[in-house]
Amino acid sequence: MARDRPSPIVDEVLACRHDWVDALKSVWQAAQADRTAFPMLKARIEDDFDPGNGTHDTTVEANLSSHVLRLQPPDRRDEFDLYTIELLSDIWQSAYQSPTVLDELLSGEFDHEDLSQVHRRLAWSMWKLQTNGLFRARSRDNSPVRQLPVELLRVIFEELRAAHPRYPLLKGQDVWDRSSHLYARQICTQWRTIIDQTPSLWSPIVVDYNPYIARLALNLSKPEALDIITPRRPPRPRRLGPSNEKLIAYLLPQQLFRIRTLDIATRSWDETERVLDLLTASSAPCLESFRLSPGVHNVRNDYPAVTITPSIFSSDPPPSLRAVTVADLTIPLPSPLVQPTLVRLDLTRCRIWSSLDAMVDTLASLQALEEFCWRMSRGGLEDVGIEIMWPFESFMESSRNPVELRALHKLTLECPIQCTTAIFSHIVMPRTCRVAVLDDYMLTGEIEVERLETLVLGLRGTVGNHLLGAHVAEPCGTCPHVSLSQHPLAFSSSRNCLRIEGFQHDNSDDPDTAVFSISVFVNDRDATREEMQALSVLVREVLGWAGVKTATRLYADDPVVARFELWPAVLRSLPSLRCIDLGRSTRTKYASANVASLTQALALEDPLAPLLSRIVLRDLNLPLLLQKRLAFVIRSRFPLGCSMVALRIVNCDVDIDRLMDILRWDGAGMIYYEDDYSYQAMHPSPARVAHIGH
Repeated sequence: MARDRPSPIVDEVLACRHDWVDALKSVWQAAQADRTAFPMLKARIEDDFDPGNGTHDTTVEANLSSHVLRLQPPDRRDEFDLYTIELLSDIWQSAYQSPTVLDELLSGEFDHEDLSQVHRRLAWSMWKLQTNGLFRARSRDNSPVRQLPVELLRVIFEELRAAHPRYPLLKGQDVWDRSSHLYARQICTQWRTIIDQTPSLWSPIVVDYNPYIARLALNLSKPEALDIITPRRPPRPRRLGPSNEKLIAYLLPQQLFRIRTLDIATRSWDETERVLDLLTASSAPCLESFRLSPGVHNVRNDYPAVTITPSIFSSDPPPSLRAVTVADLTIPLPSPLVQPTLVRLDLTRCRIWSSLDAMVDTLASLQALEEFCWRMSRGGLEDVGIEIMWPFESFMESSRNPVELRALHKLTLECPIQCTTAIFSHIVMPRTCRVAVLDDYMLTGEIEVERLETLVLGLRGTVGNHLLGAHVAEPCGTCPHVSLSQHPLAFSSSRNCLRIEGFQHDNSDDPDTAVFSISVFVNDRDATREEMQALSVLVREVLGWAGVKTATRLYADDPVVARFELWPAVLRSLPSLRCIDLGRSTRTKYASANVASLTQALALEDPLAPLLSRIVLRDLNLPLLLQKRLAFVIRSRFPLGCSMVALRIVNCDVDIDRLMDILRWDGAGMIYYEDDYSYQAMHPSPARVAHIGH
């Protein structure tokens, strides 16, 4: 902070600058005459940056304006400099709060050590004002940015807008990032003019709690196509304010003809019904993406009660509609939302088909479909208030012939495994298609052998056979990276959901790139031995598939990995495993339990994962006894033909120096600390490992 720095030597700073000192004294005296003069002058300057704008009101302001210009650098005295104005704001405040400070400071009667905090702050502001302009360009016209052509600046601003096309939540904040061009608009008048005269920058309109920006964008975006977005603010979303509801009521019927993207999250059934009524006002010839989600947590007994009638868009199907995402609504067919032009169809708990025959008939007409998501879980990861019961029996068999979807590259199904099996048997998809499956069968309570066998056989006949075909046909079918993690939606649910994923590349943080994904409801630390055995059967089945059993890296952070019973099944299924990346789940009560269970599995007489050469620990506690135990286990494995192990610590509560001593003495060099971690370090050469180990 500037106030914490020592005071500069004022008499040296002000040497031979009597005119500058006189101007500063004049400003100081003006504060005694009228303390509101400078704030009023500053307000006028910020409005239009005109030096003559502050000289017509009072004599005090007229004189003050001339004194302020004299305090600026010589090359900046033709117009007000905003940096100088900010420096004078602090000096002006000191002037009417402590009128004698300036004279005391200029008199030189005080020693450096005797200066008060008020003296030091004023001296520091004076020094910055005196050196103003020394480290900046002498003229604003010399700035290379200001000399850029208008056409080039517009391209730059458009790139800034495209940096946040979906308006994500800022990390760790409940604030929506509207677009970067709004920040650039505040830099200077020239940039503001260019941005305001570029309609393409204003086409995304976010309807949030500041309707001024939305209305401004609506006026400045003409005649561009519009992207209308309402924000989602978890975990306790609030309703849109009255002004925003009025804005929606105006946008939809009046501007529907030029809306390109419509993304609306309502907060009640009444709002949903009003929005759907507004969407029947006219057609939407420019609409490309449609998303409507009520986001209602307390579901009524007649759920889902709201229907998207065929009269939406005046019963005129949008000719360019490519993406549809709908949740918790009823969609009777035929519908303007389901058209052959669709590339993405995402339905969550929507009543749209009465049987598998109807689904197959619809999919047969969607030959351009690239992504199909059908989430109809019986209980659901999201707490919707009641258990949703659907007639799944009608989705377990079909008399239709299989439909070929050549463009499909991602299939997501959340339904009982019997429905998944039937759907897989009636869809012919490319071998490169990524698949994600969630089953409502919960591995808790009393274990039924028949249901477990049905689950295992169903997964083998669907995802397993798909991976087998991909593995045989193309190299992309292999998954060298496997992840055992917690489903992200399970964090807001009262249940845990284990997700097994396979990746072709080291990008386990991005689930959209997973080659396959299987999720099941499980119990975690309170699971019985029978439940863990059932889960081991499932994990052993999935990890033993072609293209998966050759995985070399395992990432695990689910609570179930804190139980020892699961680790032998995992390690036996992955004989080529070379790296284990172990993290901590928020549901794990004891952060060291994951490491303890892994250490116990590695200590078995029949050594598992003999090629293991790296262990990465993230956000875990590593007590001293556990450090010694891990080092001893790795040391005892080496004579049995196992590799030396590199240990990487990331954000763990560990004394590194003591850890290195333990690894050196208890591990006898068979396990060593690695402080150089990168993507290349995940695949170390054997020569480098041997060199560091010795």
